[in-house]
Amino acid sequence: MDFIFNHYNYNVLDLQKSMEFYETALGLKEIRRKEAEDGSYILVYLGDGKTDFSLELTCDQEVLCDALKQCQDQVACAPEDAVIVRKN
Repeated sequence: MDFIFNHYNYNVLDLQKSMEFYETALGLKEIRRKEAEDGSYILVYLGDGKTDFSLELTCDQEVLCDALKQCQDQVACAPEDAVIVRKN
């Protein structure tokens, strides 16, 4: 089974400032956003408009300090054919 890169995640302190940086430096723009109903976190996905790969910026004040101390980032991969994965 083949997998492809889906997105890469960074935990950020200042979401707006980070978004401005990636737009100015790399031309990345927001492609989707998820906000917790209780306001505890915001996930913003940035893309280049050319590929499906995205950069996820996570602003979660409750766990952010610990995550930054531990340098927790993530790389996510997705199956090329989700139908085959579901069958297995």
